[in-house]
Amino acid sequence: MTQTDHAETEAPGARKLGALAERLRGPLLTTESPGYDEARALFNARKSARPLAIACCENVDDVRAALAWARASGVPLSVRAGGHGVHGLAIREGGLVIDLRAMDGVAIAADARQARVGGGARWNAVYEAAAAHGLGPTGGTETSVGVVGFTIGSGNAWLMRRHGLACDNVVSFELVTADGTVREVDADDPDLFWALKGGGGNFGVITAITLQLHPVPDQISAGMTFYAAEDAERTLRGYRDVMEEAPRDTAAMWALAPFPDDPQVPGPLRGRTVVLIAMLHVGPREEGERHLERLRTLAPTVLDTVGEVPFAQGIRVLDGVAPPGLQQYWRGMYLRSLDDEAVATTLPLVAVAPEMGMQVWRMGGAVDDVPAGATAIPRGERRYFMGLASAWVDPAESERIISATDAAGDAFAPWSSGACPNHVDRLTGEELRAALGEEIHDRLRAVKRQVDPGNVFAANQNIEP
Repeated sequence: MTQTDHAETEAPGARKLGALAERLRGPLLTTESPGYDEARALFNARKSARPLAIACCENVDDVRAALAWARASGVPLSVRAGGHGVHGLAIREGGLVIDLRAMDGVAIAADARQARVGGGARWNAVYEAAAAHGLGPTGGTETSVGVVGFTIGSGNAWLMRRHGLACDNVVSFELVTADGTVREVDADDPDLFWALKGGGGNFGVITAITLQLHPVPDQISAGMTFYAAEDAERTLRGYRDVMEEAPRDTAAMWALAPFPDDPQVPGPLRGRTVVLIAMLHVGPREEGERHLERLRTLAPTVLDTVGEVPFAQGIRVLDGVAPPGLQQYWRGMYLRSLDDEAVATTLPLVAVAPEMGMQVWRMGGAVDDVPAGATAIPRGERRYFMGLASAWVDPAESERIISATDAAGDAFAPWSSGACPNHVDRLTGEELRAALGEEIHDRLRAVKRQVDPGNVFAANQNIEP
C-alpha cells in the first residue's frame, strides 16, 4: 500500500488521495511516485496524459473503492485494462485511472470448456492456459492485446471464421456499475449482456469475463509468406480469390508492411516494405496444405516460414509485428466487397507514405451465422476487415503521415460498410452513430441510461445517455 502526502497539490480531489490509498490493497501511484510514468505509458506514443493518480487494483473491492472515491471527489475517471487501444482513452488528463493489469488471472474449467479471465489479462495468457487442455479461445490476432477491450469493442480473431467473433463467445461478464454494484451479467440479463458484446466500456468496469473455449489440434499449419511490394495488387487479388473458397478452418491476413532497418529483422525484409500473408489452418492437415499452398504461391516469394507447429506457437504468428512505443495512427473499417477496382484504386494511396501499413482479413463463416441484432456489433455487408496502421518515431512527421493515412482511408469509402471503433482514433458522437447504425446506437443509449445515467464512464468511444 502506498500513502503519500498530497497536501500541497491543488488538483481537484488531490487532498483526499490519502484516504483512497488507505482503502486500496494495491498501490496508488501519484505524479511523485516511482513507476508513475511507466504506469501511464500507452501502446500509442502519440497519446499521452498525466492523470492525478493511478489506482493499481488487485481485486473487485479495490475497483469499487476507486470508483466511489472518484465520484465523491468529482475527479474524472478512466479504466485501463490492456492499454493497447490506439485511441489512448485509458488515461485521462487530471483523472483517476482504474488500472486492472494486476487482475490478470486465468482459470480454465476444462469440462465446461470455459475460461474465467481477469479484467487485466492479455490473450497470450489465455491461449497458453487453454492449450494445456487442448482448447483455445476466439481471441486476439496479436496475443499481447488485452482480452476485455478487444472483446467488448469488436473481436475479429484468428478463429472467427470457425467459431465467431470474440464477443460471440462470451458466457458472462463480471461488471462493476457506476453505483458500485457488482453484477454477473449473462443471458439472463439480456439487454445489458447484449450491450457489453460490442458496446465498449460504456457501462461499467469489467473485472472478469467468462469465455467459451473450443477444441484445437495439438499441431497446426501456420506461418507467414512474404512477397515483394511490387506484387501487392497481384497478391491481394489472389488472396481474395483463395479466401472466397477457403473452408472455415483456414484463416489468413494479407498485409502491406514496412519493416525497419534493424538487425533483429530477417535480412530479406530489413528496411523494406513487403507484402505478407499470415495464415493458419486448424482442420485436417491435407486440406490445410492444399489451401495454404495457394496462398504461398501467389507470386515469387521473398521468404516463407509456413510449417507444422504446436497450436500455442502458431496462434502467435503475428506477435511482435506492431511493437509499442511508436507514434501511431489507424483507420479501420469493414468492406462490403474487394473487387479489382477497389484494389487498383486504393493500393497506390497506401504506398504514398512508407510508414503506412495495411491489413485485410476475410471474415464470413461463423461470423455470418450470428443473427443481426444478437450483439451490439453490426452484421451483414462485412465481408472484409481493412485496417490502415501508420507507425513512426518523429512527432514532427505526424501531420504528413496522418494526412496520407486519411487520404488512403477515404479512398475506401465506396466499398466501406462502416468504421471499426476499436481500430480508429476517438470517434465523434455522429461518427460512432454512423459506425454502429442508428438502431444499435439508440438501443445502446437506452441501456446506458439504465446503468450509467450520469455518464461516469465517458473515457471511451462514448455513448451518451
